[in-house]
Amino acid sequence: MVKRRESARVNLWRLADVDRLFDRLYSISPPLSSGAPRHWTPDADVFETKNDLVVRMDIAGVSRDAVKVLLDEDTVIITGARKEEYHEECEYYHQIEVEYGYFRRVLHLPRPVDGDKARALYRDGFLFVILPKIEKPVSIHTTVEIL
Repeated sequence: MVKRRESARVNLWRLADVDRLFDRLYSISPPLSSGAPRHWTPDADVFETKNDLVVRMDIAGVSRDAVKVLLDEDTVIITGARKEEYHEECEYYHQIEVEYGYFRRVLHLPRPVDGDKARALYRDGFLFVILPKIEKPVSIHTTVEIL
């Protein structure tokens, strides 16, 4: 069974999810071939283990080299891009759900972390940012290398 810790910040994340849903419903996406810049918002989970805070983000199809992870105080900022794929033999798309283009997620961390020991892994389409927990806040501003 999954345990969920209820806090004001968790409730704000849920409101953010509702905002993202409305953005998706009411935004007009340009067609694949328009050349206009596109944006999307990958889904992310933030959870705690005994020693770490972990951010797990679904970014399948994004090149590891196209992703940047930045820690800034109590925030992790993850940016990147998924390149559009064109299928020359395709005559007509019947359904388009995979989102392409630039993304940027800013996630507020619920507790202090040790930025010097942070690490990130990219496995099976998921980015894992592992942030060791600490007791008292330390000023951090660092870029995390993705392995």
